Amino acid sequence: AFSEFDQNCSIVCGMNLLRYWKEQRGITNLYSSPYNINATAAQLAVQIKFVNGEGASALDAWSGMRSYLSVYKLNQEKGSDYISKTTNPPFSWNWITTVIKGGIPIYIGTYAFDSQKKEPHAVLGIGYQNCSDGNWIRVANGYSTSLSNFFKYTYRDEIAMFYLRWV
Repeated sequence: AFSEFDQNCSIVCGMNLLRYWKEQRGITNLYSSPYNINATAAQLAVQIKFVNGEGASALDAWSGMRSYLSVYKLNQEKGSDYISKTTNPPFSWNWITTVIKGGIPIYIGTYAFDSQKKEPHAVLGIGYQNCSDGNWIRVANGYSTSLSNFFKYTYRDEIAMFYLRWV
């Protein structure tokens, strides 16, 4: 948990993305304050231009994460991609599965967790499953400690996605 950012999904998702690459893939020098995770989250929040109570857009999160790595002279990503419904081409189920099959987690901005479609939520896509009732994305969701978080991919609920990769 990241103290004051616990209920701010863009920061938690960004930290989960960095944590994945550090702990699962062995990439070093990704934390600006390696001995203080809350300070790292706060420094990431500044670069994302996070506004308390308003959050951050997926585009701000993507450019902010890249800025964070540069400003703090951390291990720069070897590649990244930002994609939304308005980019050409837009994201698709094929794009999602191709990226995840490559071992790359995806930051996903979605309304799938809000039935009223008022507040977008950011989650880290780490797997997927094709089922008879649709396509499901396995996520690390900062609002839950469950090891089995999935949401149904519908295209209409998703806003934008991005990844950073170090391999």
